[in-house]
Amino acid sequence: MPIIVHTQATASPAPPPPPPLSLPPLPYGYDTLEPVISSQVGSGRLPITAAQETTLRNQGGGLWNHQLFWKVMASPGSAPTSRSAISPALLSAIQRAFGSVDEMLAQLKGSADAVFGSGWAWVCVPSTAGDSNASGGGGGGLQLLTTANQDNPLMKASSNLFACVVRSQPCAPILGIDVWEHAYYLQYQAKRSDYTQAWQQQLINWAAVSAFYEAAAAGDLSYNDT
Repeated sequence: MPIIVHTQATASPAPPPPPPLSLPPLPYGYDTLEPVISSQVGSGRLPITAAQETTLRNQGGGLWNHQLFWKVMASPGSAPTSRSAISPALLSAIQRAFGSVDEMLAQLKGSADAVFGSGWAWVCVPSTAGDSNASGGGGGGLQLLTTANQDNPLMKASSNLFACVVRSQPCAPILGIDVWEHAYYLQYQAKRSDYTQAWQQQLINWAAVSAFYEAAAAGDLSYNDT
């Protein structure tokens, strides 16, 4: 008679925990943007009070937005902030959409100053023709958009649907200015307009914005993934 041996199944090993999410390092020191943005702005913590259903949108959006924000700034007077660093492709797109770099910056500043409460003002590359929430640009390949809180032009409209990077959305940000009070109030107090003026005249890293434009225009939205 054959001998039947019963063996107890062993449980599969538990999958390893996901790696911790960490912020990427800044490409420069905390004091590099002085005196336009004080190094004090980079210190301290803010409490997270977002409701659970919007946590991913708020926190994920904040990560993506600030990751771009750090990249589009450079030390005042450095080579990347010179308008000579604007690529021919980006310059052509700006001229088609706005007429000149000065006009685009004036419209960007006006949009940033007009944001009610906390939010962002963006220059972005549309992947479809037209957007009812956009100003400027028309069919010129660049548009201005503003968003509230930590939203950005890549997100779905519903506040309950997190889509921080959605490849099919209509506008890819290549330049953005943070107009949350935490970005400027310590140094400029209620004078947001002074902050936006100094920012758009002295801090824009045109070399980075040019690279982001060329990637976005080619449909490659991975330029802000790391």
